[in-house]
Amino acid sequence: MLQNCKSFLQLITIDYTKIDNQVEDKDKEYDVFISYSHENSEKAMIVLKTLSTLNSHRIFYDRNELKAGTLWQEKLYESIDKSTCMVALLSPEYLQSAVCQEEYSLAITKHFQEGDFRLVPMCISNMEGIPQSYSKVHAVDARQDFEGTCLVVCNAINSFISMGFMNPDIFHIDQTTIDPDEILFKYREQYYQANYEKLIETREKLKTITTSATESKQENQRNEQQLESYHTDTGPNGNYQYDVGFSYGEANKKYAHFLHHVIEGRWPEVVTNFSLNKNDAGFMESLEKSRMIITFLSSLKFLEVEELHLALFRHRGGKTGHKVIYPIQVVPPSMRPTYLKLIPCNVACYDLHWKDTIVKAQKSGQTLFDQAVLDASTDLIATGTGISSEIKLALSMAADDIISLIKHSR
Repeated sequence: MLQNCKSFLQLITIDYTKIDNQVEDKDKEYDVFISYSHENSEKAMIVLKTLSTLNSHRIFYDRNELKAGTLWQEKLYESIDKSTCMVALLSPEYLQSAVCQEEYSLAITKHFQEGDFRLVPMCISNMEGIPQSYSKVHAVDARQDFEGTCLVVCNAINSFISMGFMNPDIFHIDQTTIDPDEILFKYREQYYQANYEKLIETREKLKTITTSATESKQENQRNEQQLESYHTDTGPNGNYQYDVGFSYGEANKKYAHFLHHVIEGRWPEVVTNFSLNKNDAGFMESLEKSRMIITFLSSLKFLEVEELHLALFRHRGGKTGHKVIYPIQVVPPSMRPTYLKLIPCNVACYDLHWKDTIVKAQKSGQTLFDQAVLDASTDLIATGTGISSEIKLALSMAADDIISLIKHSR
């Protein structure tokens, strides 16, 4: 999942603000979240016992808090959001763990975005080649005398939680703020400027626009043998039976319907799991067997959480360079959960460049929508709904992007 977190943290714009030392949030469920590699469990247990001895703190320690049968990934993210402080035990094993990297990315974002959350990294072993993002917050050196240093750190955390006092030797007080929304907007803007015209040119060169039902049928027949071989490629949970899987909540059904229609219109031989009735038996299994999962991000209320975390889990364990999840931001993300703000998207339907492009096209007489978009629009109207021209353009680019990524991965 958050492979781009380390790169976008390097784009932080500094904005010095006044520090608020009052630690009070009714939504806080934990005082301390302990982040560590399981290779360093013994030292994590020392932190747990030391904190527990000093005070009756509410501590998130995964072996105690994660229950069998729960969505552990969601529980981790949610617990960091609901914590006042996170202790991160940095080691080579920590840096190599995808889960630890995700926890650290969430914590460092909250550290610089929220005045009542503190990240306390502890360096517990020698490391080489520490990523730049891990140097944003000063790490306490606990390599020589871990137990002694741990006691000092835990005492400082106890004072912070109990009285709001931050020991400058332990806490990174040089407060800066970041706006993940602004950082990711800049990323999307750059991606749009670099790829919009190229994707359209690629579409034309590959001649993926449907010209007639007969040609589509012939194309399918020509590719039947190739597709049969392709679908025997083994995925993480079996064979890839689908090129594209769709994950969406009821509120985003029309966007998924439209995008599915455009992708099929431009690439007739594509195999998808799209269904207007997601209660079909085997739907979750179909996501497991999709080469790429398109997920529509909106408010948590309209999000299919289990499907999203399946996609994130698969993405984390996927091959380098293989984009398993293709997220599309439908509406601006809310403050919570934080992890939704950190999922890099190539396309957000609300970005202003879509409207600007339409205005420029209208002035110049340029035609923006191909037959696939027009057909998808007609099909959507037939269902009694419709979407704006700006969103059509955003999803049109997403379709080109998705087709290009999948063909490249094949």
